[in-house]
Amino acid sequence: CAEGRYSTVGEGQISSIVECANKCSAGKWSNQVGLVSDNDCTQCTAGRWSSETGLISDTACSGICPGGKFSSIGGLSSDSQCINCDANEFLVDDGDDATNHNSAKDCIPCKNGTFSQPGSRYCESCAAGKEQINSTCFDCTVGQFSVASKTKSDINTPISCKRCQKGYYQDQVGNPYCLPCLPGSFQVLAGQSSGNKCPANT
Repeated sequence: CAEGRYSTVGEGQISSIVECANKCSAGKWSNQVGLVSDNDCTQCTAGRWSSETGLISDTACSGICPGGKFSSIGGLSSDSQCINCDANEFLVDDGDDATNHNSAKDCIPCKNGTFSQPGSRYCESCAAGKEQINSTCFDCTVGQFSVASKTKSDINTPISCKRCQKGYYQDQVGNPYCLPCLPGSFQVLAGQSSGNKCPANT
């Protein structure tokens, strides 16, 4: 039988090309002749996949695990069989180079202060007005605020909400600032959602 095909009749017993109709299955290939079983075909290398049959080279396994995913085993027939990088890891390459997708070591840990969901190409950080808890951003509650990291000392620290200081308040969620008390009002407590009206004649 020709490359990429096999016959269950057995080598030396083939009497018709029809008996070589079997092709190496999806996720496999062969550049050898005279195969008698699909098990004789070679698996597509780790990081690659192919849904086509009858391939005659590994490079013909043209599918590569997409960004954020890898496979340390061969013989894949679909990208759905690729494995997600863990949460708080990333893998940028988006199916361009199979050698970047053939091991869990290809998944790179996020830097401190950033996070990712499983299967991510990039890490991210929470926007101002939110705080990071594990791998999720949550709105700051009323009476709180947060600002994006700007200095070298805190750029590697996950963003967190802080209470509004005395004399300020915030009555909305998810804000990057607090509001000063309006004329005629005051606030002597931190972390409040409103100001207090000044007493009469004061």
